[in-house]
Amino acid sequence: MTSPSIDWKAVRTRLSDGRAELFDRFLENPTDMRLAREIRLLDDRMAECTERLERERKRRHAAERPYSPVKEPRESLD
Repeated sequence: MTSPSIDWKAVRTRLSDGRAELFDRFLENPTDMRLAREIRLLDDRMAECTERLERERKRRHAAERPYSPVKEPRESLD
């Protein structure tokens, strides 16, 4: 059984929307540390989504490229 594919871009967008709402409330009351913590948690989750998107992009890119061995540099004739 395969695991369901997660749309990390959509998850990141939803988190970003929620963060924007919290940040607007935080601007009205910058001493509210509870809001600051919630914003920080959302930032961390958004960063995780970005990392996952990058890993998936690299994995797709690697799968598309055929294997090519690394060529050794030629020695100079000096």
